[in-house]
Amino acid sequence: MRSFMVHSLFPLYSHFFNRLGFSLVMPDGIDAEGMRRTEAEFCLPAEISHGSFYRLLARKPDFIFLPQVMQVPVPNVPTYSRACVFVQGEPYYLATTFREEIEESGTTILHPVLRMDTSYETGRESMVAMAKTMGIEDKAAEEAFAFACDRQRAFEQRLVELGQSALDRLERENGRMAMVLFGRPYNTFTGDANMGIPHKFASRGIMVIPFDMLPASRYAVHEKMFWAMGQKIMKAAQFVKERPGLFGCFITNFSCGPDSFLLGYFRRAMGEKPCLTLELDQHTADAGIDTRIEAALEIMASFHHHPPLLPKAAVFRAAKVIYEDGVKVVSSHGRKLPITHPDVELVIPSMGHYATEGLAAVLQRTGINARALPIMDKEVLLEGRSCTSCKECLPYILTTGAFMRYARRRSDTWKVTLFLMATGGGPCRLGQYGVALEHLIEREKIENTAVLTISDENGYCGLGGRVLLRSWQAIVVADVLNDIRSVLSVAAKDREYALDAFETVRQELLTWFGGRLSVRLSTLLASAALRLKEIPLRRRVEDLPVISLIGEIYVRNEEFSRKNIIDYLEEQGFVVRVAPIGEYICYSNFVVNNGLGERQFTF
Repeated sequence: MRSFMVHSLFPLYSHFFNRLGFSLVMPDGIDAEGMRRTEAEFCLPAEISHGSFYRLLARKPDFIFLPQVMQVPVPNVPTYSRACVFVQGEPYYLATTFREEIEESGTTILHPVLRMDTSYETGRESMVAMAKTMGIEDKAAEEAFAFACDRQRAFEQRLVELGQSALDRLERENGRMAMVLFGRPYNTFTGDANMGIPHKFASRGIMVIPFDMLPASRYAVHEKMFWAMGQKIMKAAQFVKERPGLFGCFITNFSCGPDSFLLGYFRRAMGEKPCLTLELDQHTADAGIDTRIEAALEIMASFHHHPPLLPKAAVFRAAKVIYEDGVKVVSSHGRKLPITHPDVELVIPSMGHYATEGLAAVLQRTGINARALPIMDKEVLLEGRSCTSCKECLPYILTTGAFMRYARRRSDTWKVTLFLMATGGGPCRLGQYGVALEHLIEREKIENTAVLTISDENGYCGLGGRVLLRSWQAIVVADVLNDIRSVLSVAAKDREYALDAFETVRQELLTWFGGRLSVRLSTLLASAALRLKEIPLRRRVEDLPVISLIGEIYVRNEEFSRKNIIDYLEEQGFVVRVAPIGEYICYSNFVVNNGLGERQFTF
């Protein structure tokens, strides 16, 4: 395969199979027909993967090695080092797209799951198990993989040695510039995707150094940078920033999810030092690239030979959340306050109106001044677009727009406003939301605002099991209420009366979650069910046609994101059941409780 991690891990793969006596076959090109077979909106490297796989299948080899690379080792990082979801999913969407061709070819697809977190050796078990299916004894496979791991490390060490040699030469030739190429190896270092950009620099007399040749492993990265390539790129970015003769060119592709955030981090790391970003796909014009390179080199040369005297930036102190005997908030002026202090407010973005209001009520019950923001609208979207690159996913753009609009309109700026932001451990971009928002607060110098995330990593902010249970109850109730409302909207004899009665019941439930009713929840729910049952219907519930609305958890539940889909379907007489928010939590628990996270799935 000429795709994804092969460009980084070829020494590991090739030495393993060569040691076992297999002849390696690489595709001799990228088949355009294979690229056209993509069944979703993929990035260019994923399209190349389709074309490469299709070309290889045509040669009908005995085996095609198509691993799921989940993690690769990166030194000196605070967390795991994951691959992009498109990289991880490669064996599965290719097997689905070309299922008929695979069957006709008689080729066996080898698909070990490689979790090489702390070292390459941690992939041994999967590789040995795979080799066994090829008729190889365990001992031979273990020896071959140990050898391959050594060769992979030797390859990486040799890269750094070559990079150091280039840096030494640069130092001897005082005044010369060098361009460091950044990006994913399958974007930046392969002629299949980089449109000859390295040659464009070299032909202009500019020394070119790939970022993975820099001795930058000692640098630290943010704890939320969980992408392996992102970790390596951010380490090298710091190295380049500190050296006058080095400048950076980041080669990326349209629709690259991780780069939608990573590009901002990269530019932030460069500070005032000029850098170039080139975003490519198969339709990018060569002349436009030449023009941008010429302009960038002129700016970089001016900066290199005549560094500007920059004014000293004003000191800005962002508010922050600390975990010290519970959750504390430090204002921009140094006041340390408990999260329940009257001068602290917690703002929750809309992520489904009913669920958001329910969560706010639960937090209010604990003494936190929590408020749910209204349903998103076009103004929020425009606000979000104005302060993001617009390449990020829609949920980030919308939540950021809602936060920024709120922050800029608040009058009581002496209060500390906390923005509640969901988080995750990767490889999804969700884990980057809070980091990017903190960077935005710093860039815009918005005083007395900070980001709060509630997760198992911070002990759920010390809220305790009772609050977590009530939050779960609020989410479940919100999911059920959404279903009930859709039924009433379609089947009620008097729709306006029915929805008014429904809203009265919902407000009573919010009152209970807020701690202002002493009745048991089960009693209140039973009463609510009886009252809703009394609403006259013109059709039996059992006879109503139902459509399920599924999709990404935020977009399917947030009203503005799904536009008017539900209203339209209800007007046509369909009850709409939105896949519930609680489904994701149940699914996660199911995966953990059944050990599915450790299983390897077969085609």
